[in-house]
Amino acid sequence: MLFNSIDFAIFLPLVFLVYWFVTNYNLRIQNLFIVFASYVFYGWWDWRFLLLILSSTLVDYIVGFKLGKEQNHKRRKVLLWVSVAVNLGLLGYFKYFNFFLENFVFSIYIFWISTEWFFSEYYSACGLKFLYLSKPKLYD
Repeated sequence: MLFNSIDFAIFLPLVFLVYWFVTNYNLRIQNLFIVFASYVFYGWWDWRFLLLILSSTLVDYIVGFKLGKEQNHKRRKVLLWVSVAVNLGLLGYFKYFNFFLENFVFSIYIFWISTEWFFSEYYSACGLKFLYLSKPKLYD
């Protein structure tokens, strides 16, 4: 669901009305509803990534729960950094992994070094070997 789609134009007012007028008297229900609506919005784009946002939410919920109980300042800092590292790690992997992999393979290709050693049989099962071993067409 894109922000400029008809689906979103229907989805947003419905969520707004339910959030403010139906669940107005119970903050816990409001919070659960907005999380559910966020999952629907995210899953509408691609349902396969719901596990990703669920795992991120679970990590942040557990860290937040433990932060509320922890009194030791150093342990609170460690918990906070665990949450930040997990979220930035997920973001970095899913946003930048292909960029760095493609540039790494291309830089090896520039020096005429075979990239066969880089890919094991595990990656070839995923189709990555075909994708990254095809010669780049940037300077041909």
